[in-house]
Amino acid sequence: MEFLKKLEKGWAAVLFSLAILLIFYNAYPNSWKFIVSILLAYLVADVAKYFMIRGGKGIKQFPFLGTTQTQHDGHSYLIFLVYIILGTILGAYIGDYVAKNFIVNMVGWMNILIPNGIIVLLVYLDFWITFKEK
Repeated sequence: MEFLKKLEKGWAAVLFSLAILLIFYNAYPNSWKFIVSILLAYLVADVAKYFMIRGGKGIKQFPFLGTTQTQHDGHSYLIFLVYIILGTILGAYIGDYVAKNFIVNMVGWMNILIPNGIIVLLVYLDFWITFKEK
């Protein structure tokens, strides 16, 4: 249980998740690609959501329209669906582009540590932005 206590700290959780990704990278490369694809698609979709739809407590707004008017449920659902699809497609495209143009050129420890470190840090940044005190 001491291990779980240490994971209460943000930095410890980030290092733990990085270690897990590094293990998967080395032991199960296909699983690693799948996990990174999921994380990247989520991150891109979350950024797309920020620009496409906002709200809470029954209020739904479309910032890209330049209005703060509350939108209808049906329209909001369709925008929500579109952002999920676009985020996933864009995430896959970005992941493929980065893999072909950057990761393939890295050698040694950089090939392992940099892509995993970037994903973990982006997830933590998204977590921090999402749950920071307002």
